[in-house]
Amino acid sequence: MVDLMLDSGAFGAWTRGEQIDIDLYIAFILANAEHIDSCVNLDVIPATAGVVATQAQVEESAELSWRNLLYIEQHGVHPIPVFHQGEDFSWLRRLMDHGCPYIGISPSNNNNVSSQKQVWLDRVFDVICDEDGWPRVKTHAFGMTAVSLVQRYPWFSADSTSWVLSSARGSVMVPRAVHGVWDFQQGPLMLYMSGQSRLKPGDARDWRTCSKAERENAAAWFDHCGVSLEEMVNDCKLRALVCARFFQEFQAGLVPTPFTRHRRVLVHEHSSIGQYHGPRFAPRIIFTHHPGARWQHNILSRINEHRRLVSFAAFNARPDLSGTTLADFVSMAPLSILNRRTKNEPNPLSEVPFTAPSCYLDSELYPGADARAAKGKRQRRSGVGV
Repeated sequence: MVDLMLDSGAFGAWTRGEQIDIDLYIAFILANAEHIDSCVNLDVIPATAGVVATQAQVEESAELSWRNLLYIEQHGVHPIPVFHQGEDFSWLRRLMDHGCPYIGISPSNNNNVSSQKQVWLDRVFDVICDEDGWPRVKTHAFGMTAVSLVQRYPWFSADSTSWVLSSARGSVMVPRAVHGVWDFQQGPLMLYMSGQSRLKPGDARDWRTCSKAERENAAAWFDHCGVSLEEMVNDCKLRALVCARFFQEFQAGLVPTPFTRHRRVLVHEHSSIGQYHGPRFAPRIIFTHHPGARWQHNILSRINEHRRLVSFAAFNARPDLSGTTLADFVSMAPLSILNRRTKNEPNPLSEVPFTAPSCYLDSELYPGADARAAKGKRQRRSGVGV
């Protein structure tokens, strides 16, 4: 089974100059409720791609995003709202006062330096955490899997696109060896592996010019991942597998840790909000997955990775995916979205155990939620409707 987070895809649509219909997004969520573990609010991004937004535009977008949150909630769905760098901190406090149990945190895409992001994130967790450094709400780090930043804060989850992007750019993530043992709690060594010439210089070191010890360490890591050096040079998909394996091993070594920086300001501003009394988790990595990229699904299935983030906008942008559901993603079976089974073909999902939906559907506002879950359970047991 797959743990699925559904994103609206607002940022990607914004970069293409497109808009997402909020009613279509809500309808998609309700139609796929039994397969969604969590969904994200439809954010409004300020200005246009390539143009620096004014503070007035940032605040206007925050207000519109807030209205979208309330509108979606009116339909019985409780999405994860997102607090963006640049917005006034009153918006974060409003989300907490509203009782949102799970809040997304999104650093600026114009800020690629971890130390600069850290200054802003320190202030975010000053607001979110209690006096002992534990968060009052669950938090999700959007587009941020820098090792140092994931370790520094008590995230509930973080999503990664770098497992795909790094490999597409010709690079792989290799754990650093300390006294002959891989240390995944350090930032990875980025090695450029592709046999093609680089289009532009990057942070990755070329494996052909790195030290003998680094090459031997990389070869051992590739062998551990079940791939060869030749495959790393020629196959970007297998490079993605190696990057995904790094994040798996990194995640396995994480432990629940409070935020320990001295709280100079804001820490007492939410004294009226109760502490989060649920179990404390180490951060979990969620792998961004394009719904039309069957190979990404196969790579994650191969390493038994269950956590996925998919985008509603990606479905909308692909005519060949229109009208499909998320059943294929939660099945861990080969995708049938692009290669549908015939009606009489045996259903490989008939023995897959059913997991009840948990995407914050309000059964009072959306009476069909419980019935939908029960119907999905019957269908999966009988092998129909998937």
